[in-house]
Amino acid sequence: MTDTREKLVDAAVGLMLERGYEATGVEDICKAAKVTKGSFFHYFDNKEALGKAALERFSATMKGKFAAAPQLKKEDPLDRLLALTDVVASFTKDPLATKGCLIGTFTQEIAATHDGLRRVCEESFADSAGHLKSELDAAVAKHRPKEKIDTRSTADYIIATIQGALILAKARKDSRPVVDAMGHLKRYLAGLFGR
Repeated sequence: MTDTREKLVDAAVGLMLERGYEATGVEDICKAAKVTKGSFFHYFDNKEALGKAALERFSATMKGKFAAAPQLKKEDPLDRLLALTDVVASFTKDPLATKGCLIGTFTQEIAATHDGLRRVCEESFADSAGHLKSELDAAVAKHRPKEKIDTRSTADYIIATIQGALILAKARKDSRPVVDAMGHLKRYLAGLFGR
């Protein structure tokens, strides 16, 4: 990707995290990226195309942050799941993560009006749920909990808990809801496996 396109995507991620999709205009993005409107249309057909690129960038950035977390490299899949809650809580100190989740923000704002962007959000959540389900399946196989665990719906529950905590944190302008929710989620997951 060219430097100009990178600047546009970076600016879109930053502004759209703060303002949302609809309230962020092409002119705002161009101004923040310090490029002309002509440059914008050289790389993107419209704002929705840039929104898709912003979602993909945000998703890739967050995946990279999770992949780099040493706590998530533990051998035991249950230990990795429990550590995930600590990693999410630690993200409250990350300037990007403190602004919320672009995927969650877009989903709430544009799901009914921009189906192409909604599908990108759906795919991102499905990817996360698939990874979590895989970890849960591995933990079930290793630890054989007494009660049956629906790993698919539990994966969705983990995502819903994280997203809900991020919304509360954004509304309150305070990271505490994320830290508290991750503590509750950690205890819940440990309880499922009798820990």
